[in-house]
Amino acid sequence: LPLPREGGQSREGETQAAIVDEGVEHAAEHRKISSVMCAAQVGYELARAALNWSMGEEEEAIKNLLHDIATIMHENSVDREESVEALTGALSAQISGVMSQCNVSHALASAALNWSMGDQYAAVDNLIEDIQSIMAANSVSWPEAVTALTLALADCPPDTYSEGIDAPP
Repeated sequence: LPLPREGGQSREGETQAAIVDEGVEHAAEHRKISSVMCAAQVGYELARAALNWSMGEEEEAIKNLLHDIATIMHENSVDREESVEALTGALSAQISGVMSQCNVSHALASAALNWSMGDQYAAVDNLIEDIQSIMAANSVSWPEAVTALTLALADCPPDTYSEGIDAPP
């Protein structure tokens, strides 16, 4: 049994509170993404990227997306739908570039791109550095280091994968 702590709260209670806080944070993030999606009329991945690149500021993400959409429409004489498709395609191409250069999953490449504020070259450099650091510190192979980063990104305990759930690629 967990030992009671000051105020009668157990360590187990602290863990449950942390889980609740994490769930609330996750829900707030999804609410922000949904808000950006609706206001800018874009898809999930583009809204999430814009939100990350604007440091979590919804209004800034929306303003930047609308500006980028309008700029593409004006400079290329295309309609709004084509402009959004172009932005989405550009983001997908950047993610694919990181995936192929680092041999990582879509999720890890997308996260690396978000962490580098959309700079594909920085995303590749940072991801390679992180993978090599994990390899050196733990004497593991590239795929093992990538798996460790993927699990950390998913915040999923490694034993989940030993219970019949497929490990990430």
